[in-house]
Amino acid sequence: MTRPQMISLANFCADQSADFDAAIWINPQASAMPRQTLAYAAQYLSMASWYGYQTQLAAIAELLQPGIGQIGNFMRLAREIGLDLADFSTAVRFLSLDKKPAPAPAPLPQD
Repeated sequence: MTRPQMISLANFCADQSADFDAAIWINPQASAMPRQTLAYAAQYLSMASWYGYQTQLAAIAELLQPGIGQIGNFMRLAREIGLDLADFSTAVRFLSLDKKPAPAPAPLPQD
């Protein structure tokens, strides 16, 4: 996977972290990503507590790539795709910062 492809995937995942829609993950035309790549990203993110949507992502990964939840299949697909997980994880986290709404300010104490 080239760096521009990884950044495109990270942007997709960052967008989804703020406005999750399982139908977009399942429809490759909507995401413009290959099924295997989406399955791999979904499986990886399903194991990342910081991302959220773990149950939905694990189901999506299994639907897109049956058996991906088995560690041997996950690692084989990792080699085929050539995605650097450290770079991908960092990119998704960084890009997600701009996508999520800012938390509401704490109320001021009343006298």
